[in-house]
Amino acid sequence: MTHPADAFADPGVLQTILESNDYTRLVGLLESGTAEFKSEPYRLSEPRQKFELAKDVSAFANAEGGSILMGVKTRRHPTHPTDQVEDIRPFQLSLFDTATALNVLADRIYPSPKGVSIVPYWSSEDPEKGLVIIRIPNQDDSSRPFVVRKFVDSDTNKEDGAVLALYERRGAHVPPMSVGEAQMLMRDGMSLRAVLNRNSNPSQAQQLPDNGRSLTDRIDRLIHDTDLSEIAVFSIALEPGPQIDASSMFANAINPIVQVLAVPPTIRSGGFELTSGGHPEIFRGETRRVITSGYKGLEFWRDGTLVFAVRADEDGMSWQNLSPGEPYRLKAVPLIETILLFCMLAQALYIAVGTLPTSLKFLMQFQRLCREGHPPFLQGKYRTDKQYHQCEMSFSFDADSQTSPEHVAAQLIVKIYEAFGFEHDKIPLVERTDQGLVVSPVQILSVRP
Repeated sequence: MTHPADAFADPGVLQTILESNDYTRLVGLLESGTAEFKSEPYRLSEPRQKFELAKDVSAFANAEGGSILMGVKTRRHPTHPTDQVEDIRPFQLSLFDTATALNVLADRIYPSPKGVSIVPYWSSEDPEKGLVIIRIPNQDDSSRPFVVRKFVDSDTNKEDGAVLALYERRGAHVPPMSVGEAQMLMRDGMSLRAVLNRNSNPSQAQQLPDNGRSLTDRIDRLIHDTDLSEIAVFSIALEPGPQIDASSMFANAINPIVQVLAVPPTIRSGGFELTSGGHPEIFRGETRRVITSGYKGLEFWRDGTLVFAVRADEDGMSWQNLSPGEPYRLKAVPLIETILLFCMLAQALYIAVGTLPTSLKFLMQFQRLCREGHPPFLQGKYRTDKQYHQCEMSFSFDADSQTSPEHVAAQLIVKIYEAFGFEHDKIPLVERTDQGLVVSPVQILSVRP
């Protein structure tokens, strides 16, 4: 078995390679949402390292499970936002005691994840050295979340048994769960208990509240999970009316909905796209998502809600080299192309689901668009730019689902350009037809990558 260059690792691939005893085949693999690499074993005599082990294992347990492989050196990949195996570094197996590690996990993770195993693989060159893999199976939802206790302060290296921590594997990263997310988990659990109690009482069965999250909540969570909470960001979300059932996307990886998310519509080669590749991962049994940390994220919910977020600073929709004090300048092409692609994707997803909603509720937001106190500019036709007067913008819009993506996108774009003070005939890539304003894919195709 061989793997292509820049292939993402997963537990199956790791097991096959390790059992072949040809560990050099690990070189070139990328970390992923289900595989993490460590150059050295955890030093379990140190409180901080015990905490790190519990943190890493709990993060996989709170996601979809995975593997931690120790004894491989990695480097930062030049284009992917993850690490890549560079070399194999077998270590003295006596440095990592399996029984001690399992005791640490049992003592520090609550509840204890089931089925965790630790397996050494010996080096053919030195029987005292080798690699060690920790395998964390996918856990039952009823056991989540897995909480890390005995938090260790990174500055003082002291334990605090009164502080709990929550972690969840997101792509190739293990960010701490925010206070808001932790509160949301507790709120959802309490809401579910209330619902179950009401369902057990027929007299209250018709008084169940709607526990769905708002579009703003879903946007905020995706922005946080994509590591965009501290930078300028553009987001667009769509809620169908009435809600639809897209839960079939959890059946398997070849489901039509998953295929659409994995390869969303594009307009031109080298143009702006809604994802940077990657498999749409299941998140908490609620969504499928593709996230490029620090850049953009796309998420489709089981109730048919679609959310997208992308950075809007000089490394995103305002791309250019900026001088000190110079404000962001939103570029027309990435903004308009992105909105059109989002509308095209929504149509393709609902076709894949097999249920077309009757109405569409859109919400677009710009956040943190001021640079050094200066509000942003937006690019118009004929090199005309106009400046907004605030750092934050929000636009809502209701559309008929029978309207074409080109028409819906044009109406969304008009709202943004009107807010900046543009007349309709000064909006790039939009043209007037007998049916009204539309975004012109032909004009977008003419734009050089």
